[in-house]
Amino acid sequence: MVDPAPVSAPDLPEAPDAVRCGPLWLSPGHLCEIRVDGEPLSMTISKIQMVACLLAADGAVVSREDLYRSAHGDALPKRSRAVDVEVCRVRQILGELGKYIITVRDRGYRIDVFGLRRSG
Repeated sequence: MVDPAPVSAPDLPEAPDAVRCGPLWLSPGHLCEIRVDGEPLSMTISKIQMVACLLAADGAVVSREDLYRSAHGDALPKRSRAVDVEVCRVRQILGELGKYIITVRDRGYRIDVFGLRRSG
């Protein structure tokens, strides 16, 4: 289970929607910000929304369609590779933590919340 970010966490801003999992902290709506070990990362809102969607699933698989909808608010165009491209970029931005975003062939993506927690 993903933990709500503690309000008194050092070096982290207060946000009512903040979520923390290991070294990863994000506020997908209130601050539209993502941090690793307290350091802010440069990431678009759509990508932050995708990470938030994966964390909310708590390790369960999220379909490509649901990830796209969470980030863009509408249906994934047929044969679009937009989600795959965005997930690839999210992995790059997250660096070492990107390995915790797992591709589930023919299903979508999931985030290894247990591994992510252990990494922090």
